[in-house]
Amino acid sequence: MKRSPMLLGLTLWAAGMFGAVILTQATWPKLLTMSPLPAPLLVAAGLLQSAFMITLAVWVGVALGPRIGLGAPAISAMLVNKPSARIWLAQLRQAVAAGGLSSLFIASAQRAAPAPLQEVVSGNRMPLMVRMLYGGLTEEVLMRWGLMTLLAWASWRILQRGQERPKEIWFVVAAALSAAAFGLAHLPAVIGMGVETTAPVVLYITGVNFIPGLLFGLLFWRHGLEAACLAHM
Repeated sequence: MKRSPMLLGLTLWAAGMFGAVILTQATWPKLLTMSPLPAPLLVAAGLLQSAFMITLAVWVGVALGPRIGLGAPAISAMLVNKPSARIWLAQLRQAVAAGGLSSLFIASAQRAAPAPLQEVVSGNRMPLMVRMLYGGLTEEVLMRWGLMTLLAWASWRILQRGQERPKEIWFVVAAALSAAAFGLAHLPAVIGMGVETTAPVVLYITGVNFIPGLLFGLLFWRHGLEAACLAHM
């Protein structure tokens, strides 16, 4: 692997792991009350699992992203000492717009949340900083950089036989599928809060996360991973 892609991979891995450590620090006291395992073992197991998933996602993005035009242009420019301010500013403008739309959607959708979910979630909200760092860093590395890149590349490689530029539809489909996975990935946390996974709960959790996830995916495609991360924060 060339030096620049390797540095990019290490940077994204460090960012993803930072978010994972922040989440672990915020949740492990509660996890200890739910598990018979010793605290050091429980924390180590969680971080090792995160490290494996983040490593896999980073490798997929670094290896496959450039083949289909997906990347992290601002960070990549910084790593080779090229000007990046304009890239960051352009990404920030798009991220603020998408992030604002996502926040409005989630705030509006909360009124339609199933009653059991409203009661439990209101008393179990993560600190804002944890949600920003884990969501904006770790989840984006996993869902957009890793999963969405893999889905878009596979569509191009299989259905287009890797010929010519990938069609736009592959990116839209990949963004939608990774957004659906993003929504489903929130279910274990809800189950951990003691909420029964009825059909309305599953549909709500998946749906309320799908729309923001789709926006983040489209941002990743059009403007780079940094835009998706900033919008998610």
